Amino acid sequence: MTASQRFYGAVPGWEFRRGTLGRPFSVAEVDHTPVAGIAAVAGEFAVPVAWTPYFAVDDADKAVTRIRERGGTVGVGPVPYPPSGCAALVADQEGATFGIWEGRVLSD
Repeated sequence: MTASQRFYGAVPGWEFRRGTLGRPFSVAEVDHTPVAGIAAVAGEFAVPVAWTPYFAVDDADKAVTRIRERGGTVGVGPVPYPPSGCAALVADQEGATFGIWEGRVLSD
């Protein structure tokens, strides 16, 4: 993950701090405000390296319901990530995947 941190630190100027989700996870910040998260999970899940944007929501259950009502697909979740929140992986009607996140961004 250090290569990613070097790249995104140099290009958009992000600074990184360690996250608390139990995996190699870092939170990218601009002026101490979280703007992105990077997790080294491609090898763990045997999937290609890719971006999965997550959008913050107030209520993951309501967001999942609205996604389904509008023809989207819910692949996973919402699943809890104690102590900070819960997440779901979803796709829109065209098949573009993204995540939703309800909760806080914590640091060690």
